[in-house]
Amino acid sequence: MNLNRLTQQIEVLREQMAEVAFEKGFTSSESIAKSQELDKLLNLYEAKRKI
Repeated sequence: MNLNRLTQQIEVLREQMAEVAFEKGFTSSESIAKSQELDKLLNLYEAKRKI
């Protein structure tokens, strides 16, 4: 996966996470799951950027 595609996925997931958090609360299980998924993508982005 290239950095541009990864950046797009991060932005989409960030928007989804914010929407879920505002609708269901920041501590809802769905918000936490989205946040964890976003963390994984951000870590992958940082790892690829350093290569």
